[in-house]
Amino acid sequence: MIAPTPSCPVHLARRCFPAVLIALPLVYLAVDFIQFPVILNGCRTRNDEITLQEIVDKGDILKGSYLGHDFYVSLDAVEDSGYLNFIKGGPTALVIGIDHTNASEVSLGPLTLAVLGKLENLSPTDAAGLKKVVGGSDPGPRQVYTQRLYIPHQDIPNFPVDYLYVIGAKFQGSGDPQAKKEQAEILQSGLRAAMGKAGRDQIFNLIVPCVGVDPRDPTTLQYWEWFPQLFAAIEPSRRPVRIYLSVYKSLGDIYRLSALTSLHDAWAEACGTSRKQSALVREELRLILVGAFICLLVSSLHVAMTLKNFLIISAAFAGLGFGLLRSLHPFIQDWDADYRLFAASVGVIFLAVAFPYIPRWNPRELFDSKDSRNG
Repeated sequence: MIAPTPSCPVHLARRCFPAVLIALPLVYLAVDFIQFPVILNGCRTRNDEITLQEIVDKGDILKGSYLGHDFYVSLDAVEDSGYLNFIKGGPTALVIGIDHTNASEVSLGPLTLAVLGKLENLSPTDAAGLKKVVGGSDPGPRQVYTQRLYIPHQDIPNFPVDYLYVIGAKFQGSGDPQAKKEQAEILQSGLRAAMGKAGRDQIFNLIVPCVGVDPRDPTTLQYWEWFPQLFAAIEPSRRPVRIYLSVYKSLGDIYRLSALTSLHDAWAEACGTSRKQSALVREELRLILVGAFICLLVSSLHVAMTLKNFLIISAAFAGLGFGLLRSLHPFIQDWDADYRLFAASVGVIFLAVAFPYIPRWNPRELFDSKDSRNG
């Protein structure tokens, strides 16, 4: 009896199945790029030193890019009629803060009070919503609460903000180092939560004033303590596209200069740290995925790419690959990030190409051949 001939679609599926298996690491890599659409783990500075006069004249100046975000420095005040008239695109979110650490006495801070006053004039409904947040218990320390704003169309030019991100902070402490450390940790967690929310909401412009800073009150965080927490909270992402570091323009020159100096110092430190970490975002995982694709492609020339062989080869290569990167680390950890990337790439590619030959190599054959010569 003659066996039935497989239909054309089935025959095509069987022929394409090995190619699909080989391409799976690239599919995983593409998904990873969609989730973390940033390649270079670093920063690019456009303006090293932004002077007070420059920012007074222009209103906002591009500082540079960091982990996929464009950072601008702006000089503004919520109470101005032309507040944020320099921003382009949207949606736009504004970060404000509230201190719920003392249940009997909620602290809003000047920024939140200014926003509340502005909303009372422009959108009483939104003002009532913010008052509910003030009177409640959320957000707690380290958390973020999102309020969608519905500013009347004719008043949007006076307050072009679509979302308020209210972060839970601790504005004041005893002023000693331990209290300042706690305040900084709470701030960093709140800012990180706001950044994550901005990414999920696909925010284009994120306005980040120095929440909780009062340069005249030593019990609050000062600018030189505040900006490092902001950069520590940044994650690699394409959203928000623009982050505006807002400096309150009604402060005296000495305080505005202090803010700019602290920003420049924190920027330089963040850039230096990113260069030491890695040249690429999620570098090890992405190197292993590229190496796995090469390994599967080369291995398919030696064995049939069945599901079983795919699983064995992929698991073995991943284990060897991560082990190789860990083994290289002690020798290259002091190198520049670009040189470390080059060494790791060469190692992973060599392992991928040589992988089909590794199981065939037996050290006993080396010594057996030596014994036979001696005999």
